[in-house]
Amino acid sequence: MLRLIHGGKVEDDGGDEPEKPYRMRYNLRAETGKWTQAECEEFGGGTDALIVHSLLYPEDGSFSMVTTSVDGRTDTDLKDIEMFKVWLMMASRLAESETLDKSKRDFAETVFATYRAAILDARED
Repeated sequence: MLRLIHGGKVEDDGGDEPEKPYRMRYNLRAETGKWTQAECEEFGGGTDALIVHSLLYPEDGSFSMVTTSVDGRTDTDLKDIEMFKVWLMMASRLAESETLDKSKRDFAETVFATYRAAILDARED
């Protein structure tokens, strides 16, 4: 179950998973408003929007992920287009990874380069 507290409300993924041992626990509180950099550092950090991926590695070797987000500009979930932009930026970073094998770096580069080419073509029209 993933809980993200922001703006005084609690979001819950509603999952009813059986009791099992987790390897990490966390407590994330996001508040929307306007603060100085110093005020944010005292609190723990500052940003305009936040995406959290909760990764689960069950004993059967599968993989599960729950994603939640907050857009501090609107105090709502981050729009999918913003998530898409982050995904593309992650592809760009992974294309330069020193720990991924070449096939995965090449795939990440193809994803980023394909989108970049489409954007540049659209600008020329």
